[in-house]
Amino acid sequence: MKLAGGTQNPALRPRPQRAIDARKHAAASKVAAVGKAVKALGRTGAPVTRVGVAQLAGVSRSFTYENSAANSIIAEAQTRT
Repeated sequence: MKLAGGTQNPALRPRPQRAIDARKHAAASKVAAVGKAVKALGRTGAPVTRVGVAQLAGVSRSFTYENSAANSIIAEAQTRT
């Protein structure tokens, strides 16, 4: 069933696609939290470490390595400081 604008009703999508969409949304939220944590550490003058960013963002350290967007945000901040 298509909704206005040609989008499909999320409840009618196949289950794997809903799970994929949920994972993408969760990862995007975590990346946003990493970005906010890096900015907060930068404002306070604290060193930008993966441990500090992970704790402040509420994500695992492995996420900061495995997610390419989070990894690049942290690496860029570390080169600036």
